[in-house]
Amino acid sequence: MSFIYGAAGRVYLATDLGLMCDGVTDDTAAFQSIPSAVPDGSTIVFPATRTVVTAGMSYSNKSLRFVGSGLGTEIALRGSNQVLFNLSLSDVLYTFGLESMMLLTNGSGNYAVNISRPSTASNIYTGPYFTDLVFRGEHPILDAWSCCIQLANCYNFRINRCHATGNQSYSMNFLNLAEHSTDGTVADCRVAMADYGIRTVAGGISEGIIVYGNKFVGVRHGIVLEDGNQAPGAQIFNNHINAFNTGIKAINRPQLQITCNLIYKYNSADFYGLWIEGGCASSLIQGNTVVGFSPTYSGTAVGLVIATTPNFMILDNIFENCAVGMDGINSSSGLDDRNTFINCASPRQSFNAPGHVSGTMYLR
Repeated sequence: MSFIYGAAGRVYLATDLGLMCDGVTDDTAAFQSIPSAVPDGSTIVFPATRTVVTAGMSYSNKSLRFVGSGLGTEIALRGSNQVLFNLSLSDVLYTFGLESMMLLTNGSGNYAVNISRPSTASNIYTGPYFTDLVFRGEHPILDAWSCCIQLANCYNFRINRCHATGNQSYSMNFLNLAEHSTDGTVADCRVAMADYGIRTVAGGISEGIIVYGNKFVGVRHGIVLEDGNQAPGAQIFNNHINAFNTGIKAINRPQLQITCNLIYKYNSADFYGLWIEGGCASSLIQGNTVVGFSPTYSGTAVGLVIATTPNFMILDNIFENCAVGMDGINSSSGLDDRNTFINCASPRQSFNAPGHVSGTMYLR
């Protein structure tokens, strides 16, 4: 086993730290004592069994890595309004790793991971890292996490190959980003039955985020970047989104690159495939396909809204079965070209200065 955190580099088995990990015993006390029982830089390995706790652990200022033995490793939080891993990390050298396990819940209001760092703007913080995780309820239809991962002021985070399933209330959020959570990557994740796949909090400076190769299926909202205070540079590409209300939305975030995403309307709610609003200047929207499934599903389907945004480029997109293909509300000085509209009642509307439109196709 390799070690990537801290100088100590020690490996501990969870069962050597007082946990039974037998799926029956309440291991809460031993689980909560792990951070004080091991030195900074340690790796804690859980066996391929179920560990049951009724409350989570909280700690600060220590780098720890929690590793399972594959998806046979389960940590089940049985309680409500709890956080399984609740961390406050104030130094740039402290980080967190969580790998190769399944995190279960059967209560309400539970968060799997919450990590906060100080608000000093910097991109030299490292991590946290999340790899090969499954988040779900113990009962796959009735139970769900309220939020799988919530990060505040976390830099260079990596979330890879994670799978999260909500419940029939569609109330789970997979990833919440707050304050200066920047330069992170979310890749090859699968999220189903959720409220939000990825959501940044309004007013937060979440810049430089890269989101690619993910599937958000049966979600109310796929990727929503709320008002970013002119935080630039998100790259969103090659994602597959089946959404009730919103595929991808970004507000006040210049230099966006939203490319080669496949976005479907999923039910009868009003639907917006792409929504770009206010201050998203110099953004590129290219190669996306948005399918509104009108009239299969009722409710208005709009392929792209670009509102009060100058100097945009909209190229090579396909909008199919939408009431409105593209709606340019108070947007000007942009270029849209080589876009294709298939069975769209109103292909383009409300553009103040549409720019160059040759090559655009209207098909029925």
